[in-house]
Parts: sequence; C-alpha cells; structure tokens
Amino acid sequence: MKEQTNTVISALSFLSQQAPALGVCLTADQMEVLHIFLTELAIYNEHTNLVSSADPMRVVREHILDALSLVQLVDRPQANRLVDIGSGAGFPALILALLNPTLSVCLIESVSKKTRFLHFLTEKLQLTERVQVITGRAEELAHKSQLRGTFATATARAVGAIDLVLELALPFLLTGGLLLSQKSAAQVTAESSRAAKALPLLGGQLKEVRTIQSEPLGKEHVVFIIEKTSETPERYPRTTAQIKRSPLGGSALP
Repeated sequence: MKEQTNTVISALSFLSQQAPALGVCLTADQMEVLHIFLTELAIYNEHTNLVSSADPMRVVREHILDALSLVQLVDRPQANRLVDIGSGAGFPALILALLNPTLSVCLIESVSKKTRFLHFLTEKLQLTERVQVITGRAEELAHKSQLRGTFATATARAVGAIDLVLELALPFLLTGGLLLSQKSAAQVTAESSRAAKALPLLGGQLKEVRTIQSEPLGKEHVVFIIEKTSETPERYPRTTAQIKRSPLGGSALP
C-alpha cells in the first residue's frame, strides 16, 4: 500500500508540473480528489479490466493530461451541461467534472462493468448530484426526448472515426452546442475529409481544428471543434448495423 501511495504521489507531481502548459493550474483540493481517483482505478482494475494499464503514471500521461487539454474549451458561458459518449473509465468527462464544480455531466457507456465503476466512483467522490451514469448505446439513447438536443457540449474520446462520432454525438447537442473530438495530428487530413461528407447531413459545421501543446502530452494532438448549426434530422443516429454498412464519411475504415 505504501508503494502504491508513493507511485500515485509521483504521478500527481508530474501532473502538476505539466498541467500549466495546458492552461490548467491544479488546486490542492483537486489534487486530493485526483489522488483518490488514481488509487481507486488501480484497485478496481486488478479485478475488472477498465484500462490496459492502471499504473498511475501511465494513467496521468495517457488519459488525464489528455482530458486537461479540453478544460479551457469546456469552460464557456452557459455551457454547464456535457454528454460524454463511450466514457470507459471516465476519460475525459469525469476528469472534467472533477475539475469544474459547475459542470453537470452525463456519462454514456454500453459496457456494464465500466458503468459499475463509474457509479462507484461518482458516489465515492460525492458527485452524484452533478454526474449521471447511463448504461446503454448512444445510437438508441440519442432518440430519447429527455436526452436529445439538451447538452451544450459533447465529447467522445475513443469511439471511432469522426463521421461515427458526429452521427452519435450531434443529436444530443443543443443548436449552438459544441462537439470536441480528440484526434492525433496524423489523422487530420483523413478525418477532415470524412467530417466534410457527414456534417451537412447532420446539421453541423467544423469551426476549428485546434492543435494542442504537444510537450505535456508527449504526442501530436488536435481537437476538432464542431458546432451544431441546425437540428439533426430525426433519422440520425441510425442503428449500429446501418452505420457499419454505410458510414456517412465514406467507405468503412479497416
């Protein structure tokens, strides 16, 4: 236990050094909450596979710093409601909720073993008033009236190609809301082409492809910033089978 505590402390020290380059200065309270997050993730991952490695330093390098790159984009006037599709172990949206006390977050994850962890952690961190966890598929949930067109911001970190992300996420957004889609710099050309085909069908517009400071992340990283400009037609998102058979961005990716 002592060794694990020391490992978490080292990871958090690295995080506090790197975060300012992403425009984030972590407070002592936030560091304490992130300490709990890293510790509980490591313990839970021993019996339930949530991430490939729950080593605190790897989690900080590969997941938490990635989430921090969205903090300033999420912090917008009247943008206090966020939906995250494919939340996994809580990246990026649970981290964003931990760092922003005014943000309400809906975590959508289809794998029940992952949502059990998310339920456990939101209770442990006393976030149940601001964080909702739903087990289900976005293809189905986006057609529910209580969720469709109700969010100011959407994230979907590891869902797939951007045309898939657009089809799943845009229906959840209010008109004027933003989708923040994280991609590697190497994907920009291909993903821009796929987005250009899908966006006119879904009521969205590419505002910007923002390059993120690469040094703290250790990789070339961008965020596609998509604005929802009009209502998404009711037929979207389609069923999983329809999406796989006929992706909006063109041929299916390997």
